[in-house]
Amino acid sequence: MMKILLFEYFTASNTEDCSIMPEAEAMIKSLVDDLKDFEISLLISKNFIPLFEDYQDLNIIAIEENLFDWLNKNVHKFNKVMFIGAEENMILYELTKIIEGKGVEILGSDSKGVLTCSNKYETHMALKDKVVQPKTTKIDINDGDYQTIIKNLLNKSNSKKLIVKPVYGVDCQDTILICDESEIANSNKKELLIQEFIDGEIVSVSLISDGIKSIPISLNKQLIAIHGNKFTYLGGEIPFDHPLKDEAFKIAIMAVEAIDGLRGFLGVDLIITNNRIYFLEINSRFTTSYVGLTKISNVNIGESIIKLLTNQIPLNSINIKLNGKVKFLKNGRSLEINYD
Repeated sequence: MMKILLFEYFTASNTEDCSIMPEAEAMIKSLVDDLKDFEISLLISKNFIPLFEDYQDLNIIAIEENLFDWLNKNVHKFNKVMFIGAEENMILYELTKIIEGKGVEILGSDSKGVLTCSNKYETHMALKDKVVQPKTTKIDINDGDYQTIIKNLLNKSNSKKLIVKPVYGVDCQDTILICDESEIANSNKKELLIQEFIDGEIVSVSLISDGIKSIPISLNKQLIAIHGNKFTYLGGEIPFDHPLKDEAFKIAIMAVEAIDGLRGFLGVDLIITNNRIYFLEINSRFTTSYVGLTKISNVNIGESIIKLLTNQIPLNSINIKLNGKVKFLKNGRSLEINYD
């Protein structure tokens, strides 16, 4: 019998980061619901046991120790691992390396794919000649010439605006819009990605990959607010109808299949203007869109991913149709989900 360890980084850690908890809780609950027919063990911090008090038959492993320490000592007891993590501070990569190092199969992307996609500049370079991207460069704020570099980029930009974001980051974390080179002087990040500001619809494509080929599931609208010069991720709408949907699917497939090691559920972020689509980044992991998709998909997506990655079904047998629309919004400590 296949023994699967399931966990989500924040709910398996004694975290105090409340900003990410609505998505974290919603994603792990969605996966638990989808995988109820498998022999899964849910790894969770004792602080979050109440989240699953209504799940009578769920095998819960409650821990108090550091997640990384627990995995180093215990993950070898399982055949497979499916987990949710984020690129921030290389968390996703470090978790992947630990599990791989113990010889346990990950039902998701491998460390090589995760490493490339965790570093937004490495992703940009890997796809530089394959997809259209905003003008992009990387700076080190310890470099005395960084403001000159930014000033030159602003002068060359059609919009006279630039996006500044961490090289390693999630959602809109520490992402700002600047019109002057002095506006990042107080950044607490050493390495920053600088991109030309493109005005358009911010979207994502959700995909499933077997490690070689991939299929798109949906085009999703991302709801982003700008307060002053700061970006805030609010939620999303699934699916998003757009005349360039098919082209967005093609670009997302091209990007995913160009990077080795990407498997399972993936997300590709794009910007759609009136006549062009720009690639932004790849999320080599489960994204919040998964929560919405589980509400309207005719297929159990989590189950399909496990069967795909354990060679029980081929990729082309997964035929997902979406029945209805979903809108999810962050509201304090909860994620409001409305669908029809």
